[in-house]
Amino acid sequence: MRAVLALLAFILMFFALNVDRLVTIAWWKRRRIEAIAYRQAGSAVIGRRLGMMCSGASIEPDSRGHCIVTDPNLIQYQWVLRGKFRDPSSVFNGSILTYMAGPEAEREFGFTPGEDVKDREEIASMLQWLPKSDVGHEQQLRKKACGLVRRHKAKIDLVAKELSKRRKLLADEIDALPASFQH
Repeated sequence: MRAVLALLAFILMFFALNVDRLVTIAWWKRRRIEAIAYRQAGSAVIGRRLGMMCSGASIEPDSRGHCIVTDPNLIQYQWVLRGKFRDPSSVFNGSILTYMAGPEAEREFGFTPGEDVKDREEIASMLQWLPKSDVGHEQQLRKKACGLVRRHKAKIDLVAKELSKRRKLLADEIDALPASFQH
């Protein structure tokens, strides 16, 4: 009986001494999940605004989050079907802006953007296909992405909060959010 009481006392003492660490870890995990939700929401909202083909968004650990159809011919074809005739480089610029919008949304909402190697590789790959693919053009696109995120901040916040609650949103669910994507 004494051993059990001693063990219980030890466990209680351990939790009493380490409660701040346990709370900090839980807070940090929640904060990181919230940051990921804003990253995914930023890309989902801006991608839709730019006419990119985006699927749903997810903050599940094993998912890729938003999904941009990277085949420029498919995006261009969809634009033509809708009566939008654009320069083919617009597809690459739109895709790059969509990828850049994620980290910009994280910054705008007070988070430190996590490094996403896959996004950086996609951006670098698409920049190669643009006639103006120097460093200045990339910085110009990043400024434009920042402006788009600021302009659509309320919509990004709405999608991120819903994504934080539900952890996954299908494309139709994102589109159905109140007044989210009205032009």
